[in-house]
Amino acid sequence: MAAQGTYVITTGSACTGGPVEPYLQLTTTMGGVGPSGVYGIQSNTLSITQCVAVDGPAYTYQRQ
Repeated sequence: MAAQGTYVITTGSACTGGPVEPYLQLTTTMGGVGPSGVYGIQSNTLSITQCVAVDGPAYTYQRQ
């Protein structure tokens, strides 16, 4: 997942009943599904929030 996979940008909600926002779906090259959720990009960092906005992003990826 760190270096290979596919992604689709669509719209969705990170939480049931939450706002519909741009939504990122990651799929690994092994056929599994990676984390999905509302995404943000700042500089070289991608964050994916999955209904945990109070505690911060659930997943953070740094461009290498």
